[in-house]
Amino acid sequence: AHAESVLNQDLNRVLWVTSHLREIGDISKAEELESKLLEQLEKTLSAPGISREKRIRALGDYQKIKRAQFIPESILKDKGEDAYKAEIERRQARYMDVINWAARLKDMYPEKKTAILMIQAEVRHLYANSFALMGDINRSLYEYESLLNEDVVDSNWKAFCKMKMALLHLKKGEDEKALYLYDRIVREHPTLPDWPACARFHRSEYYQTIGDMTKASEELQRIIGDYPSSVWSGIAKETLETLNAEK
Repeated sequence: AHAESVLNQDLNRVLWVTSHLREIGDISKAEELESKLLEQLEKTLSAPGISREKRIRALGDYQKIKRAQFIPESILKDKGEDAYKAEIERRQARYMDVINWAARLKDMYPEKKTAILMIQAEVRHLYANSFALMGDINRSLYEYESLLNEDVVDSNWKAFCKMKMALLHLKKGEDEKALYLYDRIVREHPTLPDWPACARFHRSEYYQTIGDMTKASEELQRIIGDYPSSVWSGIAKETLETLNAEK
C-alpha cells in the first residue's frame, strides 16, 4: 500500500524517494517502486488508442526512470572490478531499452522525430560514456560520433559531443584529433559562446601540459576578449593571473 501511495506522487518526487533508498542501500525497495512505474509507462507506450502526445510524454518519463536506476558509487566502490563492470552493463541494457522505445515511436510518428530523438539524446550520451567508463574508448567515440551525426540533434548537443570526443582523443594520446575538434567547436558554434570559450580553455590546459605557456596564455586572452559574457571569462582571468605570477 505504501508503494502505491508513493507511485501516485509527482514523478520527480518518486525519483527523489528511489534515489534516497539507493543511497541508504535499500536497492530492492527502490527497484520495486521503479519496476511498478516502468510497467505503467510501458503500457502507455504500447497500448492502442493512446494519443501521440501522451505516448511521447510517457517516453520522457520512461527515460528519466531508466537513467535513475543505478547503484551509487558510494556502495559500488567497495565491491570490486567485476561488480563495477556488471553495474555498467546493467546501465547499458537500461539505456538500450529507452533507445529501442524511441526508435519504435519515431517510426510511429515521423512528424515528431525531432522531439523523440531529443528525449533519447541524453540516454545516448550516457550509453556512449558507459563504454569509456569500462575503458573502451574506441566504442565510446563511435557512439558519440553516431549521436553527433543525427541531423535533428540541436547545436548545443553537437558541441557537447565534439567536446566529449576531444577529451576521449586526449585520453588515447591523439592530441591532433582533439585540437581539431576544439577548433571545430570554436568555428561552428559562435552563437553559443560558452562552448567556444570552453574549447579554448581546454586548449590552454593542453598547451600548459606540453610547456607552451605562450600559446596557453593566448588562448586565455582570447576567451577574455572574445567571450566576455561567458562563464569561462572569469575562470580564464584567474588562470591567466596565476600563469603570469608563476613566470
